[in-house]
Amino acid sequence: MNFSIDLQKPMHFAVWPIVLVGCLLLAAVLFLVIRKLVENYKKKQAEKKRLEELKKKEPVVVKPSLQELKNTYLTKLAELEARFLGGQIESREAYTELSNLFRTFIYDATGTPAHKYTLYDMRGLDKPIVYNLVNNYYAPEFSKNEKGNVIESIDFTKRAIFEWN
Repeated sequence: MNFSIDLQKPMHFAVWPIVLVGCLLLAAVLFLVIRKLVENYKKKQAEKKRLEELKKKEPVVVKPSLQELKNTYLTKLAELEARFLGGQIESREAYTELSNLFRTFIYDATGTPAHKYTLYDMRGLDKPIVYNLVNNYYAPEFSKNEKGNVIESIDFTKRAIFEWN
């Protein structure tokens, strides 16, 4: 007896269909990536153009006159003083509001963002009264022990706003 095995010839696959499918997949992926990059570029360009157009069109802002601004802030100071004298707010809170009111007045009157400035930044402004008043607010506003004289500080602030030019 002869036990021999006849092996079949190995299966033979054509390589060109596999290469063709691979190339088609690669082309599709490249197409999608390039299309996405072009879309992003177009979006960025459109946004850039829109922002440039917005810069060209500055909104018309009707600013109140300096006297109207002074009257508004003097009224706010009088309201703050009344709330303090009525016992509705404590000294520290009054100083915080006083500082915010004065800093916002400076911003509204001059466009200088004093409401974002530190005390050190205010020293660089051309108005020593701004630095002196805010410096006057600092200790009572941030110290637990320092009470300050709220009424006197409000009067100084009123005078500074009244005399502002």
